Formats: sequence, structure tokens, C-alpha cells
Amino acid sequence: MKYCYQYNNVLIKVRRIFTIKKVSTFAGLFLLIIALFGCSNKNETSQQWKESDIFESGNYKMIGIKGRVGFIYDKKNMPIVEGQQNKYMWHLWGEKNQLEKKFKVLGTHEGSKNDVSIVPETTNNLQISPNNSADVSIPTSMDFKKSGMWKLDVFLDGKLFDTIYVKVNNK
Repeated sequence: MKYCYQYNNVLIKVRRIFTIKKVSTFAGLFLLIIALFGCSNKNETSQQWKESDIFESGNYKMIGIKGRVGFIYDKKNMPIVEGQQNKYMWHLWGEKNQLEKKFKVLGTHEGSKNDVSIVPETTNNLQISPNNSADVSIPTSMDFKKSGMWKLDVFLDGKLFDTIYVKVNNK
């Protein structure tokens, strides 16, 4: 591509070249950026499958996110075991208008893409009733069909409230 310019009655021809080298450098840089972002997302996903923290609330140890969501859990004396249904008291922290909603928990086993109902949706909205330092508590029964890591998504009125991770032991 040629451009012509006139300067002091002299015609100057300028040739502008977009070389293959420049194109390949740009394409290589673009692919490198895509690869870096793709790898970082993959690493973030694998890091999430780590058992949630154990914390104290009231007189109990809980698993979950302190000040947000969790359930009473004693890893030593009462671990979660595959195929054994047990009672668990869930606790939530937050504002009244945020918490007084229908509650349910969906679980996903690590390596699976399918959600299963761990705690079916309540028929009534949760009621604010402080217990063990939490704003809301709800007794539930949970049963995990497989051992391994589970992601538990807590929903209020069908909207994701938060997610915790638990390890389910073999029988």
C-alpha cells in the first residue's frame, strides 16, 4: 500500500507494510493470553474442591463459612459417612429480609456435573430465631450416596446464597 505526500514541492512516496512477522507476533501474543486465562480458571476450579473451614459458634463446631453459613459437624466423633443418613443443624447469618426465605441444598459430587437434592426445599420461609450465635437455624437430614468431596450449594428462594465443601467418608 502506497501513500503519497507532497512536501516543499517534492512528492514523497511512503510505503506502509504490515509484515507477516507483525501478524504472527500479534497472533502468538493473543494465543498466549488465552492460554494463561484458560489455565488460571482451571486452577481456580480445582482449588475450590477443598473441605471448608471448621469454626466454632456458640458451644458447637461447624463446617462452612464463619458468619455466613454452616452446619454442626464433629469430624472425629460423628464424621459424614456415605450411605448413612444423619441429622444436621444448619445455621445462617445475615439480615432478616435476606434470610426469611425458602431453604434448600443441592450437592454435586467431585467429578460429576449432576446436582442432587441433599436438603429438599422447605415448604415455609425460614424464621429468624437466633441459635448458637446464628440468626437462623434449621434442622435437616442429609444422606450422601458416594464418598469423596461434595460441593453443597445453599439456596434461599431459589437463589444461590453460598457454597461449602465437605468430605464424605467411606463406610
